[in-house]
Amino acid sequence: MDPTVIGTKIASGLVGPLVKRLFVQAGPGAGLVDKPVRLSALVSFRGEKRRLGDKELRRLVRELVTAMSPCPETSARPIDGQKLRSLELRRGSVTDLGFLGTYQNLRRLHLQGCPEISSLASLHGTPLRILILNDLPALADISSMRTLTGTPLECLFLPPNARDLSVLAEFPSLNELRLMLNNPISQEDWRYVTSLPQLDSLFLNPGEVTSLASKGIRLEKPTSVSLAVEDRSSADLRDVVTVFPGMTSLNVHFAEELDLAPLSAHPRLKRVNTFTARVLNAAELPATIRLVAPAPPHGDE
Repeated sequence: MDPTVIGTKIASGLVGPLVKRLFVQAGPGAGLVDKPVRLSALVSFRGEKRRLGDKELRRLVRELVTAMSPCPETSARPIDGQKLRSLELRRGSVTDLGFLGTYQNLRRLHLQGCPEISSLASLHGTPLRILILNDLPALADISSMRTLTGTPLECLFLPPNARDLSVLAEFPSLNELRLMLNNPISQEDWRYVTSLPQLDSLFLNPGEVTSLASKGIRLEKPTSVSLAVEDRSSADLRDVVTVFPGMTSLNVHFAEELDLAPLSAHPRLKRVNTFTARVLNAAELPATIRLVAPAPPHGDE
């Protein structure tokens, strides 16, 4: 594994004896147990070795965890990897996740910007509850996720280039799913999404909402819907009303302008968050719907 992916915010000098040739740059921190340990591209390496093996990587992670212990009496000795619950790997040349086999209580894993990861097969036996996959160009084929079959996976963020969603059938415990895929989703793949028995929260883009509506698909279960308007300034919310009859909360991200009039007809909606959008026809929303929106510029109606 390339050492340039290993880094974290730790107190100066705590791991100096272990990584004398690593320059650690201050950045967002990592906490033990409840907060992620970030192994980011925040280090530079100028030693003789160009890559770290599994043994060295396990030792480095163990020492980082030790260094981050909030208890002085604990930091004097290595902390058992069984206590590591959350881990982030960002922007590096990780190729094999086999070193994670040591951490049998890892609950949350976030992989981002690791172009050489092409398989998740090494995660076999890891009891993940949250798996976030971002910017992994070699992981378009997500079938290797089947190695996690039987784990209590509750939250899954698919990589944007993912294809063939049949693997979702292996995770009936999923209650939160992010789609927002680059390619259109087929009727068959939508079937795997709609068949998730506990799906309560769904992240998607306007194109995916349009796809659902055009195929006559309704998702009855999700109560929380998040819409990311990444490639356009606005979104037509009429399809959202039709596709998600059980929705009680709607979050719209990145839109510049939103017409809220279609939402007035939704029978169960309770809350709308628009974050950045300038809203139109907000007065048409019934009193039962709470609107959280940015304040209009001075002088706007």
